[in-house]
Amino acid sequence: MASQSSAAAAVEPDFYTAAQGRSGIMAWLLTTDHKRIGLMYFAAMMVFFAVAVLFGFLMRLEMLTPARPSSSLRHTTRSSRCTGS
Repeated sequence: MASQSSAAAAVEPDFYTAAQGRSGIMAWLLTTDHKRIGLMYFAAMMVFFAVAVLFGFLMRLEMLTPARPSSSLRHTTRSSRCTGS
């Protein structure tokens, strides 16, 4: 019986859940565990990559339509003309 209880106490805690008394998101944000930091780095990399792909798609989508002059450019052109009078 003694060997079973000592074996249970010697089990290494899971690095996903053990967080020095913290729980939830704070356990992940304030960790010094290199495995958690690596997973957070990978997740951030994937999020930034997805945003870059989305912006690239939006720029190419905008290039499908012909350009049209904006009203502010027409107003600036008219008001800055020298009429001589």
